[in-house]
Amino acid sequence: MPLKFDYQQQMKDALLSNHDDVALMDEICADGLSAAQRMGIYRHNVVGGLVEVLLARYPTLVPLAGDDFARGMAQRYILAHPPQSANLNDYAADYAAFLAAQDEAAEFPFLSGIAALENLEHLAYYAAFVPCLTLENVDGFLPRIEAQDLTVRLNPAVGLLQSAYPLRDLRAYAEDNNCPAPDMSGGTPHYFMVSRRDFMVESHEISAAEFAFLNAVAEGADIHRALEQTLQNAPDFDFTASWQKWVEHHVFAF
Repeated sequence: MPLKFDYQQQMKDALLSNHDDVALMDEICADGLSAAQRMGIYRHNVVGGLVEVLLARYPTLVPLAGDDFARGMAQRYILAHPPQSANLNDYAADYAAFLAAQDEAAEFPFLSGIAALENLEHLAYYAAFVPCLTLENVDGFLPRIEAQDLTVRLNPAVGLLQSAYPLRDLRAYAEDNNCPAPDMSGGTPHYFMVSRRDFMVESHEISAAEFAFLNAVAEGADIHRALEQTLQNAPDFDFTASWQKWVEHHVFAF
């Protein structure tokens, strides 16, 4: 006789697939409904609940692509990639890549970018809190930073993204049709930074030079080396203005 855990595993596998386990069906009491009907009810509830979890993580997909399409893609993802953790905050972190690989999503080429941006916002909200440079403390640390006695890095809540589409404008248009429709030609690259101040997550469109600098820091360069690299390709980069903005938004940790 299977152990209780075996039944739980069989039930989980059956609920998160489109196939009923024959052996498991034999263990389900019909009592007015067939085993398959009962399993269908359970599967509908479980998958439906996960669809709501996924769409809550990626809230702009419904207004951009429509409810039926967004839910259909979410259900396809769930059946192919069931949760591997009891913490649903971890679920569907790779959904942007999944969308990009779906032929049916080709008519919405910007969806994967929107999902990538909203995933960074989700990750930023749940990222660890670490000591950061702020407007209140930065003056005390500047001498050590300038002397290269203190290494600063990106706050774990900071995320960077490059896209062919104006994602923030597109999201504003999806949320409010009174906003002007953005240029969706995809001819100009757009760069984005996600950050968190206290519990407030913010998305910013940034310049190519700012993106290059922050990406260099993310890859391990100290800020002096990152600045040298950035100025080689963007000699007009106004580091002072960007630095003040970054400090205000708690971009750097130490």
